[in-house]
Amino acid sequence: PFRDAEWIETDPVTAILEPGESVDVVVTMGSQTTAPGSYESIVAVLSNDPRTPRIDVAVVLEVELPDNFGELTGTVLDEVSGEPLAASLEVVAELDGVPYIASTTAAADGTYSLFVPAGTWPLEVSFEGYATQSRDVTVEAGASTTEDFSLSEPEPVTAP
Repeated sequence: PFRDAEWIETDPVTAILEPGESVDVVVTMGSQTTAPGSYESIVAVLSNDPRTPRIDVAVVLEVELPDNFGELTGTVLDEVSGEPLAASLEVVAELDGVPYIASTTAAADGTYSLFVPAGTWPLEVSFEGYATQSRDVTVEAGASTTEDFSLSEPEPVTAP
């Protein structure tokens, strides 16, 4: 009925059991967008048992950045007003010869953060009503690289 740790998923989310029955619950933690750091939360198991209506299971996740990854950060702003834009960003990289796509949406203050393999990769920034920007970015392993963007509204097309 409630959820505040977006890095935790349970399957199933709910189950109805008769007395003496059990169910296996798979807990998945983290995702491609989970930033390095320490995460702590609980998985609350709720029941209609009057003696034990709730059991809290502690969950701890330690996320480390792989040695060959770096961080790409920055801000996306409106070129004219300087207002932040919650733009979409996508890096198309390669990891061990396989395409590795990292994407995110800038926060309400326009800031973003992506973790990608070290190398030079194309980065595309888009926001509805604005011209899309693309550029190659170079990310170093174990380092943070800043790339800021100012998006402009496209010029209106006039008929001849």
